[in-house]
Amino acid sequence: MGEGDTLVLWNAYNGNEIELTVVGVYVVATSGFGANTLYMNTETAARFMDEDSYADGNYEVSNVKFYMKNSEYADEFVATIEGDFLELDENNLVVVVDTTAYDAMVGLISSVGEFATVILVIAYGE
Repeated sequence: MGEGDTLVLWNAYNGNEIELTVVGVYVVATSGFGANTLYMNTETAARFMDEDSYADGNYEVSNVKFYMKNSEYADEFVATIEGDFLELDENNLVVVVDTTAYDAMVGLISSVGEFATVILVIAYGE
């Protein structure tokens, strides 16, 4: 299964088949994390609900994750979300930012760059 391939899934509520196109494949190193998981936007996910529940707002959205290309704007993003969705507090919901994986990766890349610079200086100095 790869990018551009088509999946046909079955809606358990109404028995309809829903055709989806793969727009990307995320490869994981282990079978535990994210294996056999479909990621989709809320509009696509709503197609798997029965129409009455969707129309009545009889559904929950939980554990929403946003993946950013740059952690530099994380604080601005959180402020925007909290400003646009004032009901977060009254529903005991929080917006959490976790940039540890990104920061660790940037740190490793930076360390490799410093190491390469040291090697270059030593090799050049002799």
